[in-house]
Amino acid sequence: MIVKHFQFNGDLLNKNNFFLLYGNNEGLKNEIIDNLKKNGKVFKYDEKEILDNENEFIDNMLSKSLFDEKK
Repeated sequence: MIVKHFQFNGDLLNKNNFFLLYGNNEGLKNEIIDNLKKNGKVFKYDEKEILDNENEFIDNMLSKSLFDEKK
């Protein structure tokens, strides 16, 4: 589902666990990330990090270590 920034609300946060933010507006992306932080943990990955370590990223997403207190 594609959501515009003005459609981003609490209902969306309760229904989804993963979000992909893209675009040139870093300020808007940071604002949305700050809103996500209020509702729980936020893990931020850059495209280059994911592409360089694709298997490690997938392992982290599928393992419970992603949700542990210490990482």
